Amino acid sequence: MVLRRIDKSHESQASLFGGQNVIGAEIFSDLSTGSILHTKRERIGDADDILVDETNRPQYVLLNMGTSRLGRFVLLPVDRVKVDSETGCFYAVNMTKDAAERLPEFNPRMEREPLA
Repeated sequence: MVLRRIDKSHESQASLFGGQNVIGAEIFSDLSTGSILHTKRERIGDADDILVDETNRPQYVLLNMGTSRLGRFVLLPVDRVKVDSETGCFYAVNMTKDAAERLPEFNPRMEREPLA
């Protein structure tokens, strides 16, 4: 499958997550850790971009698992990302950071020119 990055203003970007911009957002696990009184959400990584297929359908959020732009990038399926409409936080559904580490790694050879 050939993938392309979308332009940050592409209509898919806004329509995917209820008008929320996922690019640049932190992605957290939707699974709670800790005790009932002191729960926290595990940070998984940052959404670097959205990748679409040949038919312009969004397929993946390009997830930066590192701490910088030179991090390790994995392919998080779009249907595994949800936004909390009240807080605007993005969550990876039923996924821990360890599980995200096992996602397919992004290979630049999968990519073509960005969509305008």
